[in-house]
Amino acid sequence: MPVTVIGIANSVELFKGEYTNKSNLNQQFLCSNEQKIIFSPYTKDQVAFILKKMLQISAIEFVEVKSKEKLMGLIEEKAFNLAAMKIEKMSGDLRNAFTIIQNAISNRLKVAGEGGDVVVTMDDVNKVLLDMYSSKTLQIIKQLPRSHSMLLRVLESTFSRKDLA
Repeated sequence: MPVTVIGIANSVELFKGEYTNKSNLNQQFLCSNEQKIIFSPYTKDQVAFILKKMLQISAIEFVEVKSKEKLMGLIEEKAFNLAAMKIEKMSGDLRNAFTIIQNAISNRLKVAGEGGDVVVTMDDVNKVLLDMYSSKTLQIIKQLPRSHSMLLRVLESTFSRKDLA
């Protein structure tokens, strides 16, 4: 009796079993006639389109019809495009794109609660991207008092001099 097994993975290597050095156990599960369909990561345009569609679906579910167009205008086109470009370069994984937009909206709503503008801009998305993808060490250094920062610069220049070696 034929058996069909469908496996879905984010990584082709894990599906094929390269990380297990093709052990005997792994060989038992790989068939000689296996067929694979490998999808390429989403492009920038596809990510931006999907993000906009998800916002439209959310607008339909949670707000009145009159407010739908107003809700769609709350996120600038450039904000979608910036998130989409980053995702295209990093992985093409839509879950990260959703997280970026969700965090940008959340951060903007916090500011709006203090009397600020409600429109999510490219700057809002950029702040989220910096939080998600920048070096934690760099973030810590940026938060240091000015005197500590100056001391680090002096130490760096002292130790980078060639005549010390």
